[in-house]
Amino acid sequence: MTGNENKVCKLIKLLYGLKQTPKKWHQMFDEMVLSSGYLLNQANKYVYSEFDKSGTDQVHVDLIKKFLSSRFSMKDMGEADLILGIRIKHESNGVAIS
Repeated sequence: MTGNENKVCKLIKLLYGLKQTPKKWHQMFDEMVLSSGYLLNQANKYVYSEFDKSGTDQVHVDLIKKFLSSRFSMKDMGEADLILGIRIKHESNGVAIS
């Protein structure tokens, strides 16, 4: 603006609540996960994988949770029983979804 060429603006509104927030958050998450050695699934850009033969499944899950919680504010809510409208039931012979 004329007469204000040497002034700067202070951002008052945070990124949260803006239309581009989910895209920016996913971009940051994507860069962090990929730089840590995870692979991106080409069929679904929101699925990542890591192939590690060491440790048990639970040990690996705990390591992933520790990795994510060191970079993001999160809490462990236990085993999922409902995701995106899909009910998950853990049974002795496997997992049933409906």
